[in-house]
Amino acid sequence: MSNPKGQHFIPRLHLQHFAGVQPKGHVWTYTKADGKKFSRMPEETAKQTHFYSVEAPDGSYDLRIEEMLARIESTAAPIYMRLINGKIPEHQDKMDMAQFLAVMVVRTPGSRKDAAEMVGRMIQIRNYATVYTTGPSIRWCIGSSRAKAGSLPKRAELPFGGA
Repeated sequence: MSNPKGQHFIPRLHLQHFAGVQPKGHVWTYTKADGKKFSRMPEETAKQTHFYSVEAPDGSYDLRIEEMLARIESTAAPIYMRLINGKIPEHQDKMDMAQFLAVMVVRTPGSRKDAAEMVGRMIQIRNYATVYTTGPSIRWCIGSSRAKAGSLPKRAELPFGGA
């Protein structure tokens, strides 16, 4: 695979089926944040520079995520075309198409934003929650007045390295 810098978060395989006639071959898009409307070729639509790349300390890019997505799309492409032509997938084709569709749901900027917010909330909860031990039992004290007053027994390390 070449070094794909512009990476689609909606596959071209899918976008090409939404191309219109004015302008010919273009997909109409709008920006949710500001409501701007514009048209582009599917090759230039729904993509960002190094969206899936992970930058290494030396400045190079790890492209394994993009490569995995390309494999999933390549596998799904003939199934997708048969589905458009009315043939319902069976057996392995059904699983491959399900994988393609599942990945489409989680590969967007919106899903990335949602995941980042969820991780942020988990970190907040982890920092806010404190585990205390009382003999053989462990209990979670999340923002209780007893925890704030410092009246709980000895603090224990969390199994995932936090405290």
